[in-house]
Amino acid sequence: MREDFSQRTAHRIWHRVQGEGVPVLFIMGFGMRGQVWERQVASLMSDHECVYFDHAGLGNSGPISTRRLTMATMADDALGILDTLGWETAHVVGISMGGMIAQHLAVRAHARLRSLTLAATTPGGFPHVVPPLRGLRLFAKANGARGAEAVNALAELLFSPEFIRREPDLAMELLREDFSGQQPPRETRLAHLHAVTHHNIASRLEVLRRVPTMIIKPTQDVLVSPKQCDRLHRLIPHSVLHEIPAGHGVTRERPRRLTRVESHRGCRAVLDNRGETV
Repeated sequence: MREDFSQRTAHRIWHRVQGEGVPVLFIMGFGMRGQVWERQVASLMSDHECVYFDHAGLGNSGPISTRRLTMATMADDALGILDTLGWETAHVVGISMGGMIAQHLAVRAHARLRSLTLAATTPGGFPHVVPPLRGLRLFAKANGARGAEAVNALAELLFSPEFIRREPDLAMELLREDFSGQQPPRETRLAHLHAVTHHNIASRLEVLRRVPTMIIKPTQDVLVSPKQCDRLHRLIPHSVLHEIPAGHGVTRERPRRLTRVESHRGCRAVLDNRGETV
């Protein structure tokens, strides 16, 4: 394991590399540190060199100087890590906001992608970046309330009702793991939210027709409508769509093991599916 900072862009981006083998870049979602990928990395690192990172203004990475951050800038940060590591190509995996960043990265540098996995995300454009009403209310409560009220809202936002009923203690344990420590500064949250609300790359996704792409659709997602995954599938030629009965936090709700899924055209994409057939 090694840790370092990339300064190939305007931001000082902390990242951690583990394992040896085929390169995989993991991109996390809104307000969450890269270490949330740790369980997935542990199951891949025997034959993959995996890297995750903290977004600008978050965790160990350097601060943000603007509230008007863009997805293009965040994609620059991710590409800067590939350049710092000397990776000419890599599998790229992004969830939620991380999936939005991954789309911008892929469109800009599609020749560098071995495969692309997009989970619980959207090609953007207003009003598609706005969560469904229930998700919008839970998002506001999770970010504005305190104590048990905020935690309960976060659980409902990320996990399916069935998972919360079946595994209430595990759901709370996962939230403590993922959100322990200092929360992102308000300035960082506003900057990232600006990037999310202005994300719109739908008209440019045609270029990814030669990138083996898998789209993960959590069917009980209340933060990003599952219909957005259907849109992605239609917009990215030859992409493969997998449906999983889970909430927005699909990689945590079904975390038994990270598997490689062989799809059409030899796409070796990565997917956390707890071993089920999807």
